[in-house]
Amino acid sequence: MAHIKKVEKAVKAEPIILTDEERIKQFNELLETISSVSDKKKILWKNIYEFAIDDRRNAYALFTDLQTFVHANINNHAIHGQTLAKYLEQMGKATERLLKLAELVAAGQSKEKEPEMTEDDFYKRIGAGKF
Repeated sequence: MAHIKKVEKAVKAEPIILTDEERIKQFNELLETISSVSDKKKILWKNIYEFAIDDRRNAYALFTDLQTFVHANINNHAIHGQTLAKYLEQMGKATERLLKLAELVAAGQSKEKEPEMTEDDFYKRIGAGKF
């Protein structure tokens, strides 16, 4: 029953809407917590994140602008339908880049959480039955 109340409370809560600047700031803070990744790679990841966010925002703006023009007009849809599809495709590609970046960041975090095991440590753990 407590689980249901937590869900109801979460649903009633105000939605959290972040600006792009706030998202980038949070991403930078996340990157700073990962010490197992070089600074050059962090800068590259930050750039990938910023570009993907920009691409999505720009494609969405173009899509919504054209979509309102095309909506409920068969002739306009026939003319601009492929362009709308390309905007959607661009948003999808940006999302794919963000997902790939999330995988890379998660891999960087997992390296930090699991210290490398030496051969002696490995045999000690097997002997202690910890596997």
